[in-house]
Amino acid sequence: MFYLILAIICSATIALIFKYTESSNGNRYVITSANYFIAFTTSLGMIIYNQTFKGIQKQTNFIDELKGVFAAGDLVLSPYGSVIWAMVVGSFFGGFFFMSFIFYQKSVHKNGVGISGTFAKLGILIPMIFSIVLWREYPTSLQWIGIVLALTSII
Repeated sequence: MFYLILAIICSATIALIFKYTESSNGNRYVITSANYFIAFTTSLGMIIYNQTFKGIQKQTNFIDELKGVFAAGDLVLSPYGSVIWAMVVGSFFGGFFFMSFIFYQKSVHKNGVGISGTFAKLGILIPMIFSIVLWREYPTSLQWIGIVLALTSII
């Protein structure tokens, strides 16, 4: 519960920081880049401290392994292949996440914190719909109640 409350506070604080920097003529690109740099160094520090990659060795060529995974339909990568795949996918979608922060900042400047924050939270509907349609992961009854309550709270 502590981490949930902390996540809510941090999420709300982001919009308030964006609003403050816009009103004080702050550069949105510097703010977003600083956010990414701090997240990167924090993650790197945690990886080094926890020795996350200890014992992972290169067994095969990643490209050959990836071709084998898609050809066989096995969908299981080696630990080394999983790390490389995570870096490739993370870098690609990290660019999209960076752009979403830029657009979020513009929205906070133009529409205010309340509306921008509300629609940012509605963004969770897209992955939820994909998980239902593509992977057949249906929410439980309690989760459906939460989804309905979240949607009605906006109306």
